[in-house]
Amino acid sequence: MGSGGDRRRTADAGLAAAGRRSALEAELARLLPLLVASGALRVVLYGSMNRGRVHPDSDLDLLVVVPPGAPPLPVRLARLYGRLSPRLPCDILAYTPAELRALAGLPGPVAEALAEGRILYDAPPSDGP
Repeated sequence: MGSGGDRRRTADAGLAAAGRRSALEAELARLLPLLVASGALRVVLYGSMNRGRVHPDSDLDLLVVVPPGAPPLPVRLARLYGRLSPRLPCDILAYTPAELRALAGLPGPVAEALAEGRILYDAPPSDGP
């Protein structure tokens, strides 16, 4: 049988997780339009937030598909984080469609994002030449 202190800690953790979820939702609502304006082709939410298992230390896990011809990965991530200025911890993966296809079958966060993620934004097809 648990003590009153155990129940209180569990309740406090639940309140902290609820507050964290609210803060992450607000940050996501702020970041999504910035990602779209920066030219994202697709934005996918994955990780604990997407699974509904937010805890007090949860962050935002985002997969961002960027246009072909994007700068090299370190440069594009530096620019993206600079534009977004996240106010909460964020793990952002930013790949071109070709890079994504190459990584899709490998174990890791890209496979997790593609298998379990929720598409938040998907650019309409362009009327290219």
